[in-house]
Amino acid sequence: MSITRGQMAYSPIFRMGRDVLYAIFEWNADMFSDPSALHTTKQASQVCGEWRDILLSSPAIWGRLLDLGVLQWTSRWWRSEILRRSGNGSSLWILGTSIDEEGNYDTKIKQFMFSIIRDHWQRIEKLVINIEVERIHPSHWQEFYMPAPFLKVFDVVFVGMAPTSVPFFNNIAPVLHTFRSQDIKLGSQAAWLSGLRSLKLKDCISVSQLLNALQMMPELSSLVFGNLIPDNSISLAHFPSISLPKLNQITFFHDIIECMMLLEHVIPKPGCSLAIYDYRLHSRSEIPRNTTFGPLSQIAEAYYQTHYNLSRHVM
Repeated sequence: MSITRGQMAYSPIFRMGRDVLYAIFEWNADMFSDPSALHTTKQASQVCGEWRDILLSSPAIWGRLLDLGVLQWTSRWWRSEILRRSGNGSSLWILGTSIDEEGNYDTKIKQFMFSIIRDHWQRIEKLVINIEVERIHPSHWQEFYMPAPFLKVFDVVFVGMAPTSVPFFNNIAPVLHTFRSQDIKLGSQAAWLSGLRSLKLKDCISVSQLLNALQMMPELSSLVFGNLIPDNSISLAHFPSISLPKLNQITFFHDIIECMMLLEHVIPKPGCSLAIYDYRLHSRSEIPRNTTFGPLSQIAEAYYQTHYNLSRHVM
């Protein structure tokens, strides 16, 4: 049954104000929570003239839809059109964690991604990428070492990326709150560390280096780390305790011994959760007898007291 123009005029959805419609479109354009966000927004822009007018005049919405996993299967024209619709000043969100790294699609989408990073680095607000770069020249990501005034989320895994001592963001990333990476060294004196709320590192830092960096992170609430580099020549016995009053989640992979060494010097928020993934906890591999588990019991006791008392109070 067809719907007439008169019937459409009385439909509640077609009587919504432009501000309400914009809020709905913006809500639907979150590709980090909805993998079909780009498709949904494209379809919404083709429903009627008013919706299309709202969306085509909203560059901030299109700037949030640079989903490389979806765009790799589209035409070069459509990729360029999405970027054009984002305008010249809106923030950009880039997601590239589901790229098919086979054949020409891999090459084309990586070229598109690096062109955005090169030409629009100052606009990028969220950068979430996991790709193989072993055969790509480091000049393609030299912008990582330039100031990032609007960058809030840097979640980048470049498999095959050679280590470097050049400071990321030229030590300037004033609004960065999430840093997650692998094989990327973290300088302990970077000013942007003070604003971090979420940190995830792997294969790039030692226990002492991580402790030095944590001293600069009073806002940290989530810490994930693994495969720390051994501190064979450095004694941590006299390292000061670090108070992290907002740290409520710790996750550690690989070696429980390294985890205990770190936790001996970290004072998290009471009730902080702790998850440890060490293959020796599920096998017959022996853990050295001199391993200290005091920090583990302290965190477990604080967690029980905080959440047990809270749940009993709520009941």
